[in-house]
Amino acid sequence: EKNPVMSKAAESCLQSFATYCYSLKDVSDDIAAALSVKNPKVLGETLRYLTSLVELESGRAVALCKDSLAAAVKLLSDADSNVRQEAQAAVVAFAVAMGGFVAVKTHLNGVDDKKRGAIEKACETASAAGGAAGQMKCAMKTPAAKSRPGSSRDPGSSRPAPGRKA
Repeated sequence: EKNPVMSKAAESCLQSFATYCYSLKDVSDDIAAALSVKNPKVLGETLRYLTSLVELESGRAVALCKDSLAAAVKLLSDADSNVRQEAQAAVVAFAVAMGGFVAVKTHLNGVDDKKRGAIEKACETASAAGGAAGQMKCAMKTPAAKSRPGSSRDPGSSRPAPGRKA
């Protein structure tokens, strides 16, 4: 959408849907496909939305969406600076949700050392800024962080089952 007001309204609507109706796992393939277009505005907005979805999810659910992570990593070297910044934010969100930089390090094989260092520093800053919440996200990679049976829609989702209160 070219109009910023409409773009913000659509983003708000999608955020509401993501909160109550679907998870990152449900739309991961669609996001990966949207990240293959050439329009930098579409790429930037899609990466921003991906970042917000990753921040809503649990580490286990995020780990299942490696195709979206791979698409974001490819865009770290895009010609548009906004796309590069949004891609870095998305990769950092994946890292924090999955337990730290180590979780995404293997996906950054083709990325130069300067960008890899910037991502690692941003991951440390994000974890430190999150305080206890950041530490809890980093600790979520252990098997002890399982949810109760029947408390979520499916094993890969952090969303409550329909009809249940969170």
